[in-house]
Formats: sequence, C-alpha cells, structure tokens
Amino acid sequence: MDPIVPARELQRRARSLRRFAAMVEGAQLGALARQGGDDTWYGPTAAAFLEDCRAVDRLVDEAVDGLRRAAVRLDHEARELERLALAPGPIAGA
Repeated sequence: MDPIVPARELQRRARSLRRFAAMVEGAQLGALARQGGDDTWYGPTAAAFLEDCRAVDRLVDEAVDGLRRAAVRLDHEARELERLALAPGPIAGA
C-alpha cells in the first residue's frame, strides 16, 4: 500500500471533523436562550430554562473545541506519516 494513503485518510477525517464543528457551531443553539428571555415568560421555570440553555451553550462550545483539537491532532499525524514516507532510508519490508 502507498504509505501516503493513510495520511490522506487522516486529512480527510480532519476535514470532516472541522465541517462538523462548523455545522454544530452554526446551529445557533445560543439563540434558544434569547427566545426564553423576560419578554417571553417570568418565574423560576424561565430562570431554570435560561440556566439550562447557558449550560448547553458551554457544553456545545467545549464539544466544538474538542472536535477542532482532534482535527489538529489528525493533521499532525498525517504530516508525520507523510514525513516518514518521504524520508530517505531503507524500504519498509525489504
């Protein structure tokens, strides 16, 4: 197998993770909290809803950051595979 193939697969996966992170980020879940503000309703249930929305926003932000960090790691691994595949030296398996 061409040693570059695994590197290309890692790069493809990294792109997929970045697209998914952008999709999650663009879902505008943060807009949900604005829908439940004081103009909509009052009371302890409304306050609990807004706090839940803020907690979900934080979790979504952490998930998006995690996806992007994973993509960076995959890109790094792909570059390392490419570097090893292109490095002069003995042929693997010979």
